[in-house]
Amino acid sequence: MNRKDLQDKLLNDFPRLYMQYSWNKRDSCMPYGFPNVPGWFDILYKLSQDLEAEFQKLPDNIKKHAAKNGIFAASQVKQKFGRLRFHMDHPTPEMRTIISAAEGASCAACFICGADGKQRNMSVYCSEHGPDDL
Repeated sequence: MNRKDLQDKLLNDFPRLYMQYSWNKRDSCMPYGFPNVPGWFDILYKLSQDLEAEFQKLPDNIKKHAAKNGIFAASQVKQKFGRLRFHMDHPTPEMRTIISAAEGASCAACFICGADGKQRNMSVYCSEHGPDDL
């Protein structure tokens, strides 16, 4: 799958979580899209599933209000210093824990293929995709 296919899968499978993707860039950073890091797709997909499951545990009145206003929705997904960064509007403590675990997992996953890797030059590489000194 190419980058657009991966992005489209996230947007189609988790429309509520990524609702801010269609917002104006003045109101959210989500319209800038996802980082071009195909190796992290599985981490991001699992993160999305876990956040959506946590959202479903909330009381119905909160879910209804949140769905209209972009609360508990991703506001930015990016790569920074070789690590996944996931920002969300008003995450619960449980959601923060889920996000932190995914960000941590990205520190050991090759950003090209997702295999176990080590950080080199602000990116994580496996032995196949990284510099010769891995």
